[in-house]
Amino acid sequence: MSYQTLTIQREDYVMVINMVSLVDNQAEMARLPDELSDLCDKTAWDDMVRVIVLTGAGEKFYSMETDLIGLFSRINEEQQIKVLSFAEPIAKLGQPVIAAINGDAIGQGLELALSCDIRIAVEASRFGLPHVKEGLIPWGGGTQRLSRLVVILTGRADDMIIRGGENISPEEVEEVLQSHPRVEEAAVIGVSDPEWGEQPRAVVVLKRGERVTEEELVEYCRTRLAGFKRPRSVVFIDALPRNPMGKVLRKRLREEYGRP
Repeated sequence: MSYQTLTIQREDYVMVINMVSLVDNQAEMARLPDELSDLCDKTAWDDMVRVIVLTGAGEKFYSMETDLIGLFSRINEEQQIKVLSFAEPIAKLGQPVIAAINGDAIGQGLELALSCDIRIAVEASRFGLPHVKEGLIPWGGGTQRLSRLVVILTGRADDMIIRGGENISPEEVEEVLQSHPRVEEAAVIGVSDPEWGEQPRAVVVLKRGERVTEEELVEYCRTRLAGFKRPRSVVFIDALPRNPMGKVLRKRLREEYGRP
């Protein structure tokens, strides 16, 4: 069987499965389940395949934000089930499967990543299940497995700031702050807020001899970040606390500067 949504490469005992980009491509999304199932059936009993890497070109091949409601209006019930459960053949393989995620893992793409045994993602990767907004329950157990696996993948679950139900990545805010010509380095922490749950607070180290006010930094962020992400307060210190490996000790920052 020749595949239109997959290409296969082999090197020694390693099989690399490359998926084409399926972003907003309903025709290819409908074809993928059968092709992936066929390949997994053939691979399951192949003694020459001991490790499988699932990857693809570009940053969006795991971002399957296809309009599932629109797709389902044109396919029968059997095909609908195949689309929702297309990652199951990967989960049932006897060989270890590695998901190489070079970008975001969204929707059915996240279900696919969760079905693999190991997930390797770039630091900027994001994970989400937007199809729950359409009343579709994640078929592959995404809501049960995602929160646990994200802690394993990133090790920074406690660093995420949640303001009014919106997730704020400290790194994104820090990158903007550190682009200011007078800022040497910055760290962002969450501060408890009775209305919003948490508010982002910036802990900033200025370059030697430089001066800038809290208001100026907040205004600088206003035009570069979404409104809910910009810091609501700024604390200036001489140096960020770090461990012997040079990593910023965010827990210490929260203890010292995280009070409302």
